[in-house]
Amino acid sequence: VGLQATLTILALSSTLISQRVLLSRESYRAAQNQGKLLLHDIKSKKLERTLSLGPGPQSLYATCCAYNHNGQLLVAGCSDGTVRTLDLRHSEVIDSWSGHQGAVTALQLTPDQNHCYSLGQDNKLYRHSFNQTKQPVWETQLPYSATCFTLDQSGQHILMCGQNGASINQISVGGVAPVLKLSSTSVAACHWANANQCGTCVTAGLDGKVEIFTLLTP
Repeated sequence: VGLQATLTILALSSTLISQRVLLSRESYRAAQNQGKLLLHDIKSKKLERTLSLGPGPQSLYATCCAYNHNGQLLVAGCSDGTVRTLDLRHSEVIDSWSGHQGAVTALQLTPDQNHCYSLGQDNKLYRHSFNQTKQPVWETQLPYSATCFTLDQSGQHILMCGQNGASINQISVGGVAPVLKLSSTSVAACHWANANQCGTCVTAGLDGKVEIFTLLTP
């Protein structure tokens, strides 16, 4: 009996510099369970190459990912709770660190590109320095369930989203402090963009509803 592979796209990230898009794929083929990162050219819509996440459990796959500012490095959060940095020029993993119990659900680089925030299924939020990744430079245990987040352009505020809605929090030494509640409905994805003195927060719910919030910044 022949087995057909069932493919599920788990994460997506793109860079405008090289006009490429990267997909995280989970394969349920019996002979090959380890997930792959697929690098596609946006113009030609062709697969350029397949990237490995390096050593790990057989069921390893990337759950979220983000490019750095020049598109040469990719940071990927994985199903085993690790965060891995890939050098796309050489198609290899150059660094990795662990800390989350369960999968990494979201990550984002800070505006200065020197640190990486990661959120896990354990509801812990970590910040790691790329100069010293083995231990977090900051961490907090969230008192509520969150599935995704996004930073503002200063890196001092964070939009936390999950089943309980969306809220803006201020990042401090002791953790995160709520500043403004935006929504009370379940949120599955979010984004925060700034232009001039105006900030725009976009949230998307599992019910298909998209909400846009405009904020005035000092």
